[in-house]
Amino acid sequence: MKKYFGAPRCLVQSLIEHIDLPSKGANRVVRNYYKGGAGEFKDSVSKGQADGPLLINAVKLYHNKDYKSFNVFGRIFSGIIRKGDKLRIMGENYVSGDEEDLFVKNATKLYLLQGRYRIEVESVPAGNFVLIEGIDQAVTKTATITHA
Repeated sequence: MKKYFGAPRCLVQSLIEHIDLPSKGANRVVRNYYKGGAGEFKDSVSKGQADGPLLINAVKLYHNKDYKSFNVFGRIFSGIIRKGDKLRIMGENYVSGDEEDLFVKNATKLYLLQGRYRIEVESVPAGNFVLIEGIDQAVTKTATITHA
């Protein structure tokens, strides 16, 4: 690690300083990007807890080994995603009340990235990054994901 990043504590310190706790990160995301009205959903998601409603910010697509499909990479700001969950995927151009960029898909598999390896898991709570398989056709670049 020293060879590529210098002293390891510098990299770890940067991660600590720039990646918020789920509670702070969720509150920032809701404050800056949430366009809906005030209510129970907004208040619950702002807390960034695993027992709240699911909110994932999907930011990247990683190809599978077959190069024919992708896994969606995102950070879970609130709630828990489980393998097999029915997800509501709101794309970049989604507008509330319009179903043009809105999809409902099932998460067939979940992975955690560990270096160059993917570890399959059954569920992932708030505060973590996750790879989701089975929803790639609904995401072009970025998306917001909640439970259906």
